[in-house]
Amino acid sequence: SVLKLARPDCRFLVHLGTVNSHSGKVKASCELPGSKSREGETPINTIDRLLNGPLHAFANALVVEENECRSERSKAKKFGMTTLYVRTVHTAVLDPEKVRPLVASITMRTSSKATSDFPSRDNWDMFVMAQSEDKVAPDTGSESQDLLAGFKFRLCGWLTEEEFDMYRSDRGQKTLQIAIDDIRITPHTLRAAARSLPTSRHGSFETLR
Repeated sequence: SVLKLARPDCRFLVHLGTVNSHSGKVKASCELPGSKSREGETPINTIDRLLNGPLHAFANALVVEENECRSERSKAKKFGMTTLYVRTVHTAVLDPEKVRPLVASITMRTSSKATSDFPSRDNWDMFVMAQSEDKVAPDTGSESQDLLAGFKFRLCGWLTEEEFDMYRSDRGQKTLQIAIDDIRITPHTLRAAARSLPTSRHGSFETLR
C-alpha cells in the first residue's frame, strides 16, 4: 500500500532517496511512501501503521479521499523475472496547519545546476524521515553511530505530478541523482529524525476509519 498525500498547492509527498547513515549521501529513488502489508494486515491497516510510525507528523492532518487498487508488471531486480505487482494507492489531502513540526527538515539553496530542463529545488521542502527496521524501535537515547543502524532513513520532499512522472523514469532517476548529489545529511539530523518517531502505538487514527 502507498499513500499519495497532497498539499493544497497540489504538490505531494515523495521519497526522493535513501540516506546512507555513515556517509550522509543520498541514493535517488522516486517513490510514494508506503509499505508491504504484513501477515493479517489489510491495505488500510498498512497505511495506519505508517501513520503511527514514520508518517506520524501527518497523521492528524490528513483526510483519505480515495482508495484505488492498481496492477502493474515490472521486472524484479533480484530474479530478473517479470512480475505482476498489485498495490492499493490511498489518495489523501493535507491540512498544513495541523502538521506536527518536522524536526529533521533540510534547508537548501537552489541548486547551481538548475536550468530550464532542471527544476529548482526551492519548493521541494525536503526533510529526513526515519523508519525503524525492527517491529520495536531501537533505543534513541544514545549519541553513538550504532543507534542509527536500527533505522532506515529517506530524504523526502514535495513534487508536482510532472516532476514525479519525470523522475521515476530510468532517465529521470539519473537526473534526480544529479539534483540531490550535493546533499549530505549530518548524523545530528539523522538522530533528530530517529528521535521524532513515536515510542509506542496509540491505536488507529480516525482519519482512516
